[in-house]
Amino acid sequence: MAIKSFENEEKSLALLEKANDNIKAAFEVFDYRTALYHIEQALKIAAASRILKLSRAECLAFLGRYAEAQNVANDLLRLDSTNVEAIYVRGLCLYYEDNVDKALTHFQQVLRLAPDHAKAKEAFKVSILFAISFIVSFFKMITSGKTTVKIVAMVRMFHLAMSPPPTIW
Repeated sequence: MAIKSFENEEKSLALLEKANDNIKAAFEVFDYRTALYHIEQALKIAAASRILKLSRAECLAFLGRYAEAQNVANDLLRLDSTNVEAIYVRGLCLYYEDNVDKALTHFQQVLRLAPDHAKAKEAFKVSILFAISFIVSFFKMITSGKTTVKIVAMVRMFHLAMSPPPTIW
């Protein structure tokens, strides 16, 4: 009986190692759908894994499934309110939902808790640059005497141009 249990555990471990390799490979080429598939397969074996859950939330965010990503992050934050990765994912979702102010707050919180968090540093920089660029462009449009319709159109175009692609993360 113990031998079968050990064999099952060994088989599960091998499957998790293979899934981990597949997840890393998919993340390296920004193939978040494939990564999500492998994460969900791995979660069938290791349902309590916080690392897998965080990876799942990040994939969901990059795929534009923000509500799902935030739900996963919120579940993890209920267990540990200082989970920097979960806070980062929430900030990422807020950023992509055009809530830059709240996103900045989340990224700042991550950097307070983990000053060397590379993804949060980059996201914070991009968010700040976006906010500054938007403000400068907006004031230039106002002072140039452009009509309201042109200002709205230019703000929309500027926003699309400044939105970072998911690949920078």
